[in-house]
Amino acid sequence: MLPTRCVYADGDSDQAGRACRIGVDHLRDRKTGPAFAITVLRCYTHGRAFTLYPLGHFPYGRVALAPVCVDGEPLWIADADDRTLAWSSTLFAGAVAVAKSGSKPQPSDPDAWWATEPPDALIGPAALLGLDPVLDERTAEAVARQLELPLLRLIDASRVYRQARGVVARAQVLTAILDELAGPGRCLLDRLLGAGARVGLWGQVERWGAGSAGPCRRLFPGRGMPAG
Repeated sequence: MLPTRCVYADGDSDQAGRACRIGVDHLRDRKTGPAFAITVLRCYTHGRAFTLYPLGHFPYGRVALAPVCVDGEPLWIADADDRTLAWSSTLFAGAVAVAKSGSKPQPSDPDAWWATEPPDALIGPAALLGLDPVLDERTAEAVARQLELPLLRLIDASRVYRQARGVVARAQVLTAILDELAGPGRCLLDRLLGAGARVGLWGQVERWGAGSAGPCRRLFPGRGMPAG
């Protein structure tokens, strides 16, 4: 299933506004990210190529954003006694590992998260979940709305995260929020994509999925961008 419009359709060029003609240009192997080649598309109307990332992934990401399959369905841990989302396969893996072990991995362990990630590796995931203490009130409200979490819960978690001493305590605050995202609600991937755009981790995101009348487009405006 291909999108029906390209990311340049709303630009300022003379071709903007014209109907897109999109086809597959080539497949591109990546050393990180999905375990298969990703598709590069070309819009013949606007003369531009762009990359189509599988659901759950984001541009230039080394791991998945959300624990979902390539069809967007939630990905659960197979041997868990209860229904536990596979956060360890996402960019939250470090926080999950630290919170579960209760201690910071030792750099001497080549397989340890701490040996391969910088000391500030929790900053991006924390910002995505609205735990960044420098978030202004308006952005915090937008993140809470995107994640479908009560604003007061997010404000309280942000305060606890800010006051936490050490990476283990901060990781435990972060994973507590992840546990709350497993409940019923809008598509988990949509919630995380929208929150990341709101805090400025990436720009505007277009997600395409199957609709009753064909490919369906969802737009997640980046910070400072008008709603689409």
